[in-house]
Amino acid sequence: MKTRFILLIFILCYQTFNLPAQIPLYELKLDNFVPNGDYFTANEVTFDITIRSRNGTDFEYAGGQFLINFNLGVANGGTLSFSIAGPDPSDLPVNLRPENPHVTRDSNGIHQLALDMNAFPGAGNGYIINGITPAKIIKLKLSTTAPTFSMEGAAIGGWWYIDLDAEWRNNPPFTDHTKVFAYIIRTAEVNITNPGWHWVQSDGLLVNPVELTSFTHTVNKNNVTLDWITSGESDNSGFEIERSADNANNIEWIKSGFVTGFGTTNESVRYSFTEKLNTGNYFYRLKQIDFNGNFEYFYLSGNVNIGLPNKTELLQNYPNPFNPSTKISFAIANSSKVSLNIYDISGKEVTTLIDGIQNAGYYELIFNAVNLPAGIYFYRLISNDFSITKRMILIK
Repeated sequence: MKTRFILLIFILCYQTFNLPAQIPLYELKLDNFVPNGDYFTANEVTFDITIRSRNGTDFEYAGGQFLINFNLGVANGGTLSFSIAGPDPSDLPVNLRPENPHVTRDSNGIHQLALDMNAFPGAGNGYIINGITPAKIIKLKLSTTAPTFSMEGAAIGGWWYIDLDAEWRNNPPFTDHTKVFAYIIRTAEVNITNPGWHWVQSDGLLVNPVELTSFTHTVNKNNVTLDWITSGESDNSGFEIERSADNANNIEWIKSGFVTGFGTTNESVRYSFTEKLNTGNYFYRLKQIDFNGNFEYFYLSGNVNIGLPNKTELLQNYPNPFNPSTKISFAIANSSKVSLNIYDISGKEVTTLIDGIQNAGYYELIFNAVNLPAGIYFYRLISNDFSITKRMILIK
């Protein structure tokens, strides 16, 4: 009886320490495609193979081999080469990186970009993969000796892509296929390949002449400043700034201004645009326009809110001197009867711009003096017990 009891404990312990661990669920992705130079004349493109955990649990990556089916026509009549791109090719230590990038094809004539398996380092010596930040397995470069890759695109939106038709080579149907290995508790390397989570950024290597890394805004009273940064530009004529009032049922975009682009550059470029607005909610978007007329929209996240002023004030007109029109801006802290009048140098009233009840808020209006002679004029704002007068000069 004692012997059986000891044997039962041994069996239970053996089973406890050798229960199969959960196979990690990961996401494998072709991502971050960047062509060289002008995207119309690209004959080289870099891209990343990245991996991350999908179920929120870290796991220890052991290695893998990677095969990507592609359209040979992308060579555009030239010869393709496939290599590791520097100077920052991977997040993994050297011994865990896949090896020998090369172009091959199978017996059915299907071409692949292939990377061979690295040597397994042994449990405890792998690389920890998490679900927050994708790990870059390798950065790769594909080149053709032709002047350009074969490309397709659309004028609307300005998007073009290198006609690679990339897809992961998986099993089934292929015997030789992409494989991913990991170390699981108290085991040697385990094949965790799951083709259901193998992704490509698009069916071709999607490229665009301008890439935005940020698009933000700040508000100072009723001044809205938009700031955006590009990581690289090609054929960039500039950006139209478009604004819309907060109207979910009928959003009508109007042009607020234009900022000239940098043309073509691989450097980061910062842009800024400022304008004054009345009290209210607004949306913004950038219309990036190429020199050939192609365009793409970038939308500001969320809306811009212009609140109520904390005091009544009258600002200096702009421009000043002016011919024949100028902007007059003012703020009303509380709803009240407001008058805004224009006077000539003798004190004679020449026109009334506002005379009535105005809600609290920021205001801006245009004074057109096309029918008035050149000279010095005054404009006066009266609201409750507030009164202020400023001078302006009309030149012709």
